[in-house]
Amino acid sequence: MKTKSIVAFLIAAFMLPSVASAQFGKIIGKIGNNKTLNNNKPTNEVGVKGTAGGVNYVMTGRINHDDYDKTQTATVSFSRIPETLEEFLELQEKLGVEPQGAIALQVIAFEMYRRDKTVGTEAIRANNTQTNFNDCLRQLKEKLGKDPGYAQPYIVAALMVGASPSNGYQPRKPYTISLRVNPAVEYKESQILGGTVLYLQVNSQGWSQNWRGAEVVKPYDSDYYLVSNCPAFYVGCAPMRGQWKPID
Repeated sequence: MKTKSIVAFLIAAFMLPSVASAQFGKIIGKIGNNKTLNNNKPTNEVGVKGTAGGVNYVMTGRINHDDYDKTQTATVSFSRIPETLEEFLELQEKLGVEPQGAIALQVIAFEMYRRDKTVGTEAIRANNTQTNFNDCLRQLKEKLGKDPGYAQPYIVAALMVGASPSNGYQPRKPYTISLRVNPAVEYKESQILGGTVLYLQVNSQGWSQNWRGAEVVKPYDSDYYLVSNCPAFYVGCAPMRGQWKPID
């Protein structure tokens, strides 16, 4: 009997770590699964890539949606400019959930407007608050018009990484928008716009002041971030010599 008791004790002693280990594995598994689920949320993604509307895109970095952090930066790259409104709206479904995505979509919509006023107008409408939509069209009619005294067809390309007056405003491919949180202006709640306004800046080599400010907001009734203000995007950039070669 004594021998049997000792054997039973030893078996139990060896089994306890295994049981504990199994339970720990289940807990870790649950934590891992929860982490995966949280990472599926659109908020504050890091290193997101995919294809939408026939456009390959990559978003890197982080812009917090709720809490101001002046150190945060992000980039958005895209393989080409959408040709139709449908392509643009498909891309917005993926990029528009992020503030940096809305900024990239603004540059894309502006270039679409340069190529096709009708299609570009609707793309700009989809990516802007109503007030800023009106402001954008008023300014772009001059900057992307035909009057040589005002027109700068390369002003949109000037917002992309690699484009400068010295290289004829030819951005690097894939086209990339590099931006940061405005280090001097904190987020603000806006009752008029119905959401929190985020103040961002795009890095560019086309102006004497490289950082071009823009504001985005996600209205409470909107699925996407919208651009609410971006006058720095169409203030005249540095002129270039020769004839500009349009980006493809």
